[in-house]
Amino acid sequence: MLDAAREAELDEHLGYEKYQAQGRDGGHSRNGRPATTVLTEIGPVTIEVPRDTESTFEPQIVTKRQHRLTGIDEIVLSLSAQGLTTGEITALR
Repeated sequence: MLDAAREAELDEHLGYEKYQAQGRDGGHSRNGRPATTVLTEIGPVTIEVPRDTESTFEPQIVTKRQHRLTGIDEIVLSLSAQGLTTGEITALR
């Protein structure tokens, strides 16, 4: 779920979605997704951190150099309360 949200943030920052033609042949585009581990209420979670070629992307959900993340339980409970099954919530990753 966190990876999908971070990708959406990068889509918004770049102005186009992944695999679209605007990102080809130079210009401001994606530049990999190194993994990092953050600590949550449910234990350590490994997430992929998308980057851009100009290093101007500033994520909001999990900020740069953030190692502790709170509120995941509330997010999962909220999705469950909205009617999503555990399988659907897991598939959001």
